[in-house]
Amino acid sequence: MTKHFTKKFIDNSTNKGFKFIFFCDICCKPVESSLIKYSLYKKPWLFRLGRFSHTEWNIEHDIALEFAISNAKSHFNKCQCCGNYVCDDDYNINSGMCCFCSPNIN
Repeated sequence: MTKHFTKKFIDNSTNKGFKFIFFCDICCKPVESSLIKYSLYKKPWLFRLGRFSHTEWNIEHDIALEFAISNAKSHFNKCQCCGNYVCDDDYNINSGMCCFCSPNIN
């Protein structure tokens, strides 16, 4: 299984599809993924025939999570000091660090 990259993360996946929310490691500002539909959801005959397995759902879930992570990473900055993933508001672009490791001085 793929590991999420932010400290706080919510998995809102259902049998209809996969949806994830990632949060800034400092202020918890959310970034929500778009819904990635589960390929077998609209095929109820597979469920009736017993041709559905949780393994298939888990495989698609892991692929969807990897895709959501790759898209969400563009909304976060990784601190070069502590490794936290933070939003633009909590990032000092000049130092490449989060506001805790290198506060913005205005």
